[in-house]
Amino acid sequence: MGFSLKILEGPDSGKVYSFDRVEITIGRTMDNDVVIPDPGISRQHMSIRDKGGAYIVKDLGSSNGTKLNGKKVGEEVLRPGDVIMMGTVQVRFEGPNESSKKKKPAKRPARRQPSKRAATSGQRRQPSAQQAGGSRPGRKPVAGGRRQPQAATPKGRPQKPMIRSSGVRQPSKEPENVEEPAVQPEPSRTGRRGGARGKRRRGAKEKFSIKGLIRKAVSWFKALDKKFQIALIAGASVLLILMVVKAIQSGKEIVQVASDHSDQLFTAGQRDAKGRSMSYGYGPVKIRCRNSANFKFKYANGRTIVKYSVAAIDNRQEVAIQLNGMQIGYVPITMDKWSEKIHLILPRKHLLGDEENRLSFVNTINYSNPEANQHWAVRVTAIDETPLPQPDSRAAEEAFGIAKERYKTRGVSPPNAYQAMQNFMRARDLLELLPEGSRPEIYDEANEMIEKINDELNRKFKDLMFTAEKEQQFGHHENAKELFRQVMITFPNTEDPRHIRARKSYERYK
Repeated sequence: MGFSLKILEGPDSGKVYSFDRVEITIGRTMDNDVVIPDPGISRQHMSIRDKGGAYIVKDLGSSNGTKLNGKKVGEEVLRPGDVIMMGTVQVRFEGPNESSKKKKPAKRPARRQPSKRAATSGQRRQPSAQQAGGSRPGRKPVAGGRRQPQAATPKGRPQKPMIRSSGVRQPSKEPENVEEPAVQPEPSRTGRRGGARGKRRRGAKEKFSIKGLIRKAVSWFKALDKKFQIALIAGASVLLILMVVKAIQSGKEIVQVASDHSDQLFTAGQRDAKGRSMSYGYGPVKIRCRNSANFKFKYANGRTIVKYSVAAIDNRQEVAIQLNGMQIGYVPITMDKWSEKIHLILPRKHLLGDEENRLSFVNTINYSNPEANQHWAVRVTAIDETPLPQPDSRAAEEAFGIAKERYKTRGVSPPNAYQAMQNFMRARDLLELLPEGSRPEIYDEANEMIEKINDELNRKFKDLMFTAEKEQQFGHHENAKELFRQVMITFPNTEDPRHIRARKSYERYK
């Protein structure tokens, strides 16, 4: 049946979540079903589980505990209206979602039968359109609703009615069988001299007319050698075919942009005829998706990373990211520019193994308001999956230790922070396939460190690139070149989009 929760106090106050699952979790990190970024909430704070129609709230060993209606609980049955407290956040359990009741089909109103009195009261039968001389179906009625008088033909049949439109002057009635006098042409006053001048003028006009030019072109073409004639015909045919193909392609693009494809499923990495990544959304995009852009992909129990970029995002919660109907985050603010390529790791708990998965970018403003026309755009270049290694707690601890040492010395050598993040990711991946309850504590700590270091690196990348581009504008090319080189060193992975962008700028100086 499912249930609903409403945030009463805290971040996203007033927001309502509806679920149709057996169990959901609430916490601070992105791998929860409800993510509340509040410092008083643990990474995975509590869960709500459906046990045969009874909904159980359970504290998952949180630091500050979970309260139900002001009383601290470990595990308790929920009732509609109960208020759950986690730190300073209050959530109300709205209860089970009511299933829609089947509506009985409305009874058809009985047909009104003509009363006997009306049938026998001697009412006149209305004449048909042909009998009444009325207009046939499809003709416009006469303005004002009045029928024009009809003149009878010699045989006594009515003529077709004349439709008079307002504002058009009608010809006055003339007596029949009155012959008009023939108009005699006036004799020419110019004489022979005037006639010759008129011929010369006509000849000059014909010389510069379209017909004259066509005649000259035909004569020129006939005078050419046969080989040249064939070559010209072949060239004109190829040009005509290219023009037709171009017109068809542009026509398809116009139709594609004009239609709304919010409910269609696309494949990541699609490109247009010029080899550019397809853009989806509302505004100057290739494919119009007013409310949402949806992408399908298969999952085989590995690590799945989405590579995308967005534009025209001016609100932190404007475009939400959903995985199989569950919200997993929001896209960043970009204003009127395209963002750098973003790498997003999809949470495995919401992925469906060996089934078709659905990743959605939902514009919350257009979706909630039918009259809104908020511009936004997204490009999904790839949804890649890499297989996870077999669980190895010992190797994970070693990688975790190396990561911590590298992070401590991040100020000594620029690439240390990036290498620390890579080792934290390795430690996490070596524990990913273990059952959820049996993972060691370093798994959660590694996830937190990955998020923290990645934010630090993104800030450093923006600062260095901004300074380098400013130096470039002011003509300090040696300084700019050195800054681009520092970015490449800070991000040593040559496949990282940040390294790629810095390398392109650096290579221009060669």
